[in-house]
Amino acid sequence: MAYSDKMEEEMKVALKNFACDMMLVGRNARRENLLHYACQHNLYFLIGPFVKQGYALCQQDIEGQTALHVAIIKGHDKCLEEFLRLFESCKCLHEDHPLKRNIVRLFFIYNHRGYTVLHEAVRGVGNIPLPYIRKMLEFALESQLDFLDMEILGSGDTLLHLIVQHNRTELAQMVCQRIPELLKHPNYAGEVPTDVACITPEMQRILKTAIYSSRN
Repeated sequence: MAYSDKMEEEMKVALKNFACDMMLVGRNARRENLLHYACQHNLYFLIGPFVKQGYALCQQDIEGQTALHVAIIKGHDKCLEEFLRLFESCKCLHEDHPLKRNIVRLFFIYNHRGYTVLHEAVRGVGNIPLPYIRKMLEFALESQLDFLDMEILGSGDTLLHLIVQHNRTELAQMVCQRIPELLKHPNYAGEVPTDVACITPEMQRILKTAIYSSRN
């Protein structure tokens, strides 16, 4: 009898573990995992626990979007705050730590529109507050990501092209100061950021000042 009880208990544990594994890898018809679902429905309080449980940060849905893409496009500030907390918590981690590697990788994943999470944030689709975008950019800069390898698919626009197009002057100052090489980096049409058609006088002044400073 004791042996039978033990077998039953082991079976329950096995089934529970199997169910947990299925939840971790399972996705719905839109190829969303539970982390996507949390960001779709603004269930921000589940993001931290889900990430700790191993839900894939970098998994993409049917539109090529990660959960962070979804949070940004939906304009769910609370969800973005949770991601920013994750970014902050991983700053002290070794480069080879799985969480650190996945968060860095997150910045290089494109959705089917050809945009990374930083591109979508700068575009302002979800009206994300500027301080949040600035924190995302600051993390990317501190992580020394290769911004020349983060061009928009289809146009070849750099992050600075995009910043100029959307007149994000504060972000332009950050990028020009920290990544001056983007000032001269052309898109596929051969246009550098100062060639952007809709550039404002203030933005033009920021870029010209940065170009002058980089020569001295």
